[in-house]
Amino acid sequence: MKHIQTLAIVAALLVLASCQPGPDPDSPEYAVRTWQRLVDENHFAEAKQWGTPTTQRWLDLMSELIGEGDTTSVTQTVFEKLDCTVADSTAWCVYQVREEGELIQDTFWLVRHDGRWLVDLKEEALDMSDQWMEEIFPPYPPALPDTTRQ
Repeated sequence: MKHIQTLAIVAALLVLASCQPGPDPDSPEYAVRTWQRLVDENHFAEAKQWGTPTTQRWLDLMSELIGEGDTTSVTQTVFEKLDCTVADSTAWCVYQVREEGELIQDTFWLVRHDGRWLVDLKEEALDMSDQWMEEIFPPYPPALPDTTRQ
């Protein structure tokens, strides 16, 4: 009989825990989590609905580099921390993720447009993506050493 009571209590606790509300669909946190999930799954076209024009350009670049919907390189970002602050029509979300055992902290910037929160990557993100691509795909043909000087 005690086992049945224990199982009933555990089941009730599991039901209560599963009923915890997620982020408000009208919140910056919801926008960040949705955008990141879509990017992780390489659904860049759908993620563009959650981004500003600059963010959309970055997503276009990622789509060209990785491929829309490519399932061979799907990731899953786990936010160890995600704290958002709202100031009028802008917001910033400080987050922490663990990459290769290292805790990384960064910030998402968002703007409110037509009643929706949009991820707003800065131009520097595009510049960094260009540098990253050049490191991965160096210019071809590679520069040859100057052998005329002796």
